[in-house]
Amino acid sequence: ATKSAARVGQVFAMTLMGIGLLSVFAMHLIPGIWLLLIGLFLKNTAENEYRSFEVRVGLQDMSVREIMTPPVAVNTSMTISQFVNDYVFHYHHRTFPVLELNRFIGMIDVRSIKAVPADDWPTTKIGSYLSDPSTYCVLDPEMHATDALRVLMSQNCQKAPVVRQGTLVGILTRSDLFK
Repeated sequence: ATKSAARVGQVFAMTLMGIGLLSVFAMHLIPGIWLLLIGLFLKNTAENEYRSFEVRVGLQDMSVREIMTPPVAVNTSMTISQFVNDYVFHYHHRTFPVLELNRFIGMIDVRSIKAVPADDWPTTKIGSYLSDPSTYCVLDPEMHATDALRVLMSQNCQKAPVVRQGTLVGILTRSDLFK
């Protein structure tokens, strides 16, 4: 039903856009432009609703474990210099999960180390620059994928560590869910 409604919406939108184009050519500029704009709005809305439906149906019976990717984590004992050279430049991520004694303790964002002078990087440990826990989401591997998407969207998280009993088991991004 959603697919049919989206198709009908797109056909109606294209019809409005066609009538608007004809009105513009017939020198009825204002009504023609309004019909074109309304048609574009309807077309975009119908396409977005259908994409949203596809994502919900595609994720319906999946868990986070099936979608997550292997984590690339850093250790608290690492210096900022090692972190930047071995991880930031190599993987091109903005945030990384942080481990201490193989236990997940938080996330580090590259922006949090910007204030540290470059001369101090070889001796300064990253453990002091962990992100505030309110700035990232932590997911369970058994969580339903639709619930994970809802959490990521509502808390505006692009990337979330997947943690089970203190152990980091994966990373989940919004793009992983949409793929």
